[in-house]
Amino acid sequence: MGKEKTTGITDLSKEYLHKFLTFARKALGYEPIIVGGWAVFALTKAEQSVDVDILLNSENDIPKLEPFFKKHCFKKEQDFKGNANFELLLEEPDEIGGIKIESLVFDIMTKNEKNKLHENENIQVPWALAFDHNISIDFEGKKIVIPSPEVLIIFKAKALCDRTFDKYKFLEHMRHKKAFAAKKDFKIEKDKRDIKSLVNTGKIDVEKLEKILKKIKFKEIYERTTEGLIKK
Repeated sequence: MGKEKTTGITDLSKEYLHKFLTFARKALGYEPIIVGGWAVFALTKAEQSVDVDILLNSENDIPKLEPFFKKHCFKKEQDFKGNANFELLLEEPDEIGGIKIESLVFDIMTKNEKNKLHENENIQVPWALAFDHNISIDFEGKKIVIPSPEVLIIFKAKALCDRTFDKYKFLEHMRHKKAFAAKKDFKIEKDKRDIKSLVNTGKIDVEKLEKILKKIKFKEIYERTTEGLIKK
């Protein structure tokens, strides 16, 4: 696994995101959709992200991107759901909010993935939503594609729900319980801040949001998860 010096993990993450997008546009012939924390930052300019979340048309496109990751010494991995990710180990770990960050990760998702809710796999928040509802937005002088504000906040609420569920489901099985809980809490609190930032933009079309939530049968869980974060 490659090693990279850094004085700031979020700046390093952003640098690699720019490099990746330049490569991906040529390799894929289309614009990949940025989801997760960097999509929120592009819309809100509130808080930068550590990891990079990318949405592709097809899993067949992943090999087209591997030369980029190989060139920059990322190691290909798979998460517990079988999704591809690419990890770069940092030579000098960074620290954010008291949490040691030892690597930079690109998570790759694809259009056909169902994105099942961890607490109830009968409920899905499909990544395909971002292909039906997206916008082009300026990201430091260049245009990128992100989900619409309505879909982005739904994705964030789903991530928050999953992480909260996972924290309590897996905690008792973890050898280093304190460290595991701290890392989960770090991401949970970031999700909460991202949701608040999205709301504060005033760019969410409530009627459109309601329609999407009802269509995917996620309304009840969305409201439960965002309770206290969104003013009525």
